[in-house]
Amino acid sequence: MICHGWRIGVAVSGGADSVALLHVLHAMSAEGGFSLMVLHLNHQLRGVESDLDEQFVKGLAASLGIPCVSEKVTLGDGNLEQAGRYARKEFFSRCVVEWKLDRVALGHTRSDQAETVLFRMLRGSGPTGLAAILPVTREKWIRPLIEVGRDEVRQYLVDRGIAWREDSSNRDMRFSRNRIRRLMPELARDFNPRLEVALARLADISREEENFWDVEVTRLDAIHNSDGAVLVRLEKIAKVHTAVVRRLMRRAIALVKGDLHQIALEHVDRVVTLARGNSGGGRVELPGGLEVWRSFDQLRIGKGRAAVPAAVPVKVPGVTEFGGCQIDVEASGQVMPPLTLRGWRAGDRFWVEGTPGPEKLRTLLQEARVPSWDRPLWPIITDGETILWTRRFGVAHGFRLRVREVQEM
Repeated sequence: MICHGWRIGVAVSGGADSVALLHVLHAMSAEGGFSLMVLHLNHQLRGVESDLDEQFVKGLAASLGIPCVSEKVTLGDGNLEQAGRYARKEFFSRCVVEWKLDRVALGHTRSDQAETVLFRMLRGSGPTGLAAILPVTREKWIRPLIEVGRDEVRQYLVDRGIAWREDSSNRDMRFSRNRIRRLMPELARDFNPRLEVALARLADISREEENFWDVEVTRLDAIHNSDGAVLVRLEKIAKVHTAVVRRLMRRAIALVKGDLHQIALEHVDRVVTLARGNSGGGRVELPGGLEVWRSFDQLRIGKGRAAVPAAVPVKVPGVTEFGGCQIDVEASGQVMPPLTLRGWRAGDRFWVEGTPGPEKLRTLLQEARVPSWDRPLWPIITDGETILWTRRFGVAHGFRLRVREVQEM
């Protein structure tokens, strides 16, 4: 979690867990060769009480000789728990950049881990969700107390005469975490006195399983980025177990969305069904403005569809360059300038050189297995309504145009 020479931000709310974390890291910092900075975010949800928490944290940091960064934030309406998490994530991420922090230490304990696992079980989470609170994350967050129970943390503070602040919102039953916390002792009494340890162990096992499957997903090499979207090659997963495919789809969604907030197992399964179906097409909408399109043997996961490009004039005669391609056009009496470069439109017809007659360009693109999301951007040159040239199929039948493609578009 921590290496010699690192700069560690410590998230301190003023509660027992974060205060204990700060004292433990401070005691270890000299011998461990790392430095600390206290990070405090005042959510302003409890008025004067919140301000007193902020003053307490600043005083604690000063007493230990540790610099402190504190900010106030105003949360909007709606789910305050979720809004608070987003605000803290943004604050910590910004501090990592601004203060050149190597890690941000959070005070989550084994008790928090167990409560999170129970909450996710009740919500119907799969194995990935049961991994719950990770000890180390990609965001550079660490949780040094994740294997220590909440009672042990408080006993540590009491034994040393260290003060902390009690958050009155911990008694507010509007918050799901408080209802789960109240439920834990009853379950422990009636079913398993070591319930907290058992649930935390389940999180450890789930995390190890997920690490294994992550390696398997990477080996598939089925995902690649494409213009802000992610493409999934379905031939790579045709004979792969559904458990692996689920994890692959979760990774693909996260790559586009940036996270998996609001993405439930049912959303992932809808994408898996689309990928596994016999149809070569289809579409699924996901939270966060994501759209999943299937076309032939590919899935495209992205935010919205490709925009149809505006038509632009093409100079004739001479060489016109666009999109990395040079076209040398020599006009004849059959061509009526000005020529226009545009994208594919529904109803377009094109006469391939050497064929009996014109066909719908859509049919030609389907036969060539061009994905549906590439078609709006498919380059076409026209003189009004007649298509003279299009990518892959070349010059239209009967037109004396000389086209030199120096580089494939």
